Amino acid sequence: MSPRDHYNQYQQMEITTSSDPKKLILMLYDGCLRFLAIAEKAMEKKETEKKAIHIGKALEIISELNSCLDRKLGDEIVPFLEAMYTHMMHKLLEANLTNDPKIVQHVYRLVENLRKNWLETAISEEKKPGSKKPKAHPVVEEIASQSGPATGTYGMMAGNGKTARKVPLTFVI
Repeated sequence: MSPRDHYNQYQQMEITTSSDPKKLILMLYDGCLRFLAIAEKAMEKKETEKKAIHIGKALEIISELNSCLDRKLGDEIVPFLEAMYTHMMHKLLEANLTNDPKIVQHVYRLVENLRKNWLETAISEEKKPGSKKPKAHPVVEEIASQSGPATGTYGMMAGNGKTARKVPLTFVI
């Protein structure tokens, strides 16, 4: 086995044995970001098949994130995330058809911000008094130490190009 095969086997074991849903969501966001970066580079190199494969993988992850939303919560973040994931999926399909790396970059920034907000929420939940985990998970601490993207407020665009409604990117776990 090559070192890469061992790493892939380790990653698969980590995914299948992890019982922390917060960590699994982070892993999905990280995987999506990795596939988007590969797809963008493949576009620049005119590697059509590689681009399509990695956009497809990113689409699968976003679709999975969308399907796992708890729509029973009644929280305003659920319809916002559903709209955000749908928007990203449409944009990736457009990027795949038009070979426009700027569209992939747009989706990358959205996923990056969702990941950052999810991480901040996971860390703040672990630091709350009376929480079951008084200390952050070592992987969460390692990820938190990495520099992240700028924060902001996003709104979904209405058909006329104006912002229909702005919802802050905060999460409730």
